[in-house]
Amino acid sequence: MLRKSPKPKGVCMKNNQGNKLLKLFLLSMFVVALVFSTTIPGTSNTAEAAGFKYSSKVPLSKSQQKYLYDLCVKRGLNYKHTLAVIKHESNFKAKAKGGSNYGLFQINKVNHKNLAKVTKTKNSPYDVKVNMNWGTYMLSNLQKKYAKKGYKGTALREATLSAYNKGEGGFAKYGKATAYIKKHNQAYKVIQSWF
Repeated sequence: MLRKSPKPKGVCMKNNQGNKLLKLFLLSMFVVALVFSTTIPGTSNTAEAAGFKYSSKVPLSKSQQKYLYDLCVKRGLNYKHTLAVIKHESNFKAKAKGGSNYGLFQINKVNHKNLAKVTKTKNSPYDVKVNMNWGTYMLSNLQKKYAKKGYKGTALREATLSAYNKGEGGFAKYGKATAYIKKHNQAYKVIQSWF
């Protein structure tokens, strides 16, 4: 007959305390991870809690939506706000042309050559992926610039949109692009309803 060896007193209590501390530590790490992975409206945090979600209502193919989403994550942009820029600028028409502005993001011709060089893409503003690359690159650079100047939350988004619409000089001289921001916010509400 096998006998159980007696357990030293206090061992179970220490193990239980250790387990409780481990559980508390893991729970606190989960909370920290959750906080840093949640999108806060009006900020540049783009880690959408559930990751990429395809919407059949967005007039882009699934692969185009995923490509744009990946660019947004890579460049620190809010995916739905970026879709709202496209909706407002071109209503998702890849061949849209307004004056000297081209494609989904309506990128001005003066920027094409430089954007092709810095993004290492062809100079093809009507190519959907090229235009997405250029548009997210521009938005990201503006967002970083105004974040460094101390803009946060809604003020950061509005500064970014204003500079995107008016140019940095136009924003510095004339201030916010109020009408543009209003149209963007209307487009954003539509985008939200699609998901």
